[in-house]
Amino acid sequence: AKADRRRDERFGILQPVTVKVLGSNPEVLHGVLLNVSAHGMRVQLEKVLVPGTCLEVSTSEAMLLGEVCYC
Repeated sequence: AKADRRRDERFGILQPVTVKVLGSNPEVLHGVLLNVSAHGMRVQLEKVLVPGTCLEVSTSEAMLLGEVCYC
């Protein structure tokens, strides 16, 4: 089995999110936040995004800026 190399514990959550893709071709996507940690999150979207894409992720409680690391 492959060891989990994440530096922080992840916490499962199922919460709707709105994701704004930032940059020269902005768009708005809707998805579900699947888990969070101190340094990352996993979001399921209706579209595949390229690693390096800058995002604004909004929930009913918070707005976060981030970058796609894996897809």
